[in-house]
Amino acid sequence: MYLPGPVRRRRAALLLAAAIAAALVGGLVSWTGVLARIERSTIDARLAIRGHRAPGPVVVVGIDSTSLVVEPRWPWPRSLQGRLVTALAGLHPRLIVYDIQITEPTTPAEDLALYNAVSRARPVVMVTTEVGPHGATRILGGNANLRAAGALPASALLPADADGEIRSLTPSVTGLPTVAVVVARLLGRRVTLTGNERALIDYPGGAGAVPEIPAASVLNGRAGAAGVRGRVAVVGLVAPTLGDVHATDAGGGALLSGPEIQADAIATVLAGLPLRGAPGWLVAALVLLGAIVAPAVAARRSAVAATLAALVWLALFLVAAQLAFNGGTVLQLMPVLAATLTGTAGAVVADLATVRRERAQLRRTFERFVPPEHVGRVVDRAEGGAGLGDELDATVLFCDLRGFTTFAEGHAPDAVLTALNRYLQRVSDAVMDHGGTVVSFLGDGVMAVFGAPLESKDHAVQALAAAQAIVSSGEADRVAGALPASGSPGAVVGVGLASGAVLSGTVGSGRRMEYAAIGDTTNVAARVQELTKELGHNILMTDATRARLSEDANVRRVGERRLRGREAPTVLWTTV
Repeated sequence: MYLPGPVRRRRAALLLAAAIAAALVGGLVSWTGVLARIERSTIDARLAIRGHRAPGPVVVVGIDSTSLVVEPRWPWPRSLQGRLVTALAGLHPRLIVYDIQITEPTTPAEDLALYNAVSRARPVVMVTTEVGPHGATRILGGNANLRAAGALPASALLPADADGEIRSLTPSVTGLPTVAVVVARLLGRRVTLTGNERALIDYPGGAGAVPEIPAASVLNGRAGAAGVRGRVAVVGLVAPTLGDVHATDAGGGALLSGPEIQADAIATVLAGLPLRGAPGWLVAALVLLGAIVAPAVAARRSAVAATLAALVWLALFLVAAQLAFNGGTVLQLMPVLAATLTGTAGAVVADLATVRRERAQLRRTFERFVPPEHVGRVVDRAEGGAGLGDELDATVLFCDLRGFTTFAEGHAPDAVLTALNRYLQRVSDAVMDHGGTVVSFLGDGVMAVFGAPLESKDHAVQALAAAQAIVSSGEADRVAGALPASGSPGAVVGVGLASGAVLSGTVGSGRRMEYAAIGDTTNVAARVQELTKELGHNILMTDATRARLSEDANVRRVGERRLRGREAPTVLWTTV
């Protein structure tokens, strides 16, 4: 469309202003980290796209379900753990990392047996999550005892991001070096991390990417030295029932055992921290390029052409960012994306502002045939459909039947399935009878949500009523009644409730779609449920759920507990 000279000059000024504003937006996003959470999620995607890689010179010696058959009680006696260390040392690993908490004394004879085994296998890295001032620990009686045994303490703590996933490692915690740093220094590698710096863990893949040897195979002599010789052997808990499982960005967001995460962190440091951020000048250049793409094209062509050019640029940038990631350079995506989108939006606004008069007559003609309110509804629907789902205030319920694994081990498969289906039916009925939605079955556990996908003001009341119905159904007691023959103390239902914002919608692909309720509230509910066994309550709920109940609700305060992966304590409540 032809534009008069003054209009063209005005258009050029607006496009220049759009490019400058876009560059500033990209710079602010990079400097302030306002989109850091989304940026972290892109790391998950890039790891998944990169695919599996060789795991490095590490191996996990896991206390798995087969090892628990050898000695079902946990923790194992220290003398048995000492036998494991001695047997593992006989396979000639380069170094043993003992990722099992050894801070509380047992009997002198048992403690001495493990101490002597560690001393014979020296040097051994002994891992703990309990760190005192200046790196003090209570492992085998304290750091002085460890030095005498030729062992070194190390912190197992790795920082979890806001979404609960472990993506990075730090050099130390409260003055105690972390596992990967201690191992690297023992092996003569230089560690460049200092202070509060973080380095991305270069996960080679999802669960099982690191070779794993059952501890039972090491104890009975069936493990070959070929899989251990010359490698860093990380000993730890891998059986899910033992609870050392964490969310990570490995393989696009996999749950990994603690020992496998430590093994990946060790391999990362030994490889010289292969995933490193791009230099600042390169990020600035990419932000500037993203900011000017659409305005530059719009200066000669239409806003449609500018938008298409921006899309092509973004596609090329994302491909280049993935290739750079595969090579070890982590480009920031959000600053470039923000600059490009702002520049494109500015170009569109400039186009609309300068051709409005010229198009006014055409719009009036068009409105003779299409009612304005109809156009408005179409626009509203298009804008509303851009999201992945609806964010609602809801209550998430996690339910778990403890002791069912023991029940399954002692009964025929058909009896196990019958009992499990009967129990899950009772839980499902309780959820749906009280207005909830069963989201998924997790083995003998159930996840449900109240207040989504259909809104409900009483979702917390409904969830608590469902939880009480589950606990009082008696189905868990019938399963528990079959357990004493297999040596279990019985099955107990544990229900965790958490309330807050939940993203409700469908996820999946064209071949498989599922309803999902995701968000931080879901993570909190799962972790609250984990505490029911430790605190001895069938039902636990967060303070947010309590706040959504009536003041005279028949509940009482349990106290504050720190949930896994969270710094601030959470107030917990239970039923009376």
